[in-house]
Amino acid sequence: MPGFEPVGASSESDLALPPPAFKLSKTERAFWIAEAPHAIAQQTLMAATAVGFRELCQQFALKEAIAKKILTLGAATRDADSYLRAYTKLAQRVDSSMARFKLTAFGKPDAGASSRKPAANPWAQVARP
Repeated sequence: MPGFEPVGASSESDLALPPPAFKLSKTERAFWIAEAPHAIAQQTLMAATAVGFRELCQQFALKEAIAKKILTLGAATRDADSYLRAYTKLAQRVDSSMARFKLTAFGKPDAGASSRKPAANPWAQVARP
């Protein structure tokens, strides 16, 4: 979604804990801030999976950039055809990457979710308000 920004954060210092020291673009950082707490709650974001989560952030940012280009060109124009194909492939990739972190619907509720105790997670500080 174009214009994706972290709610209530106007600078790095306003964040409870910024994303790791990786170089992240503004859109990648906003996605990390919005989605990391959910991945932490699902126990899928931890030190061992942080690089994969960063790749998800990059995929999302690229998908958003392509979406902006399509909107600029007009989705129904011939000039947008190649961007639409790239967008479709990337949207599928983003969805599958989100599924790896349990950030997208699986079509049915997770029956065991309410009985699980959260594990200690070094990324849990990211989720603090």
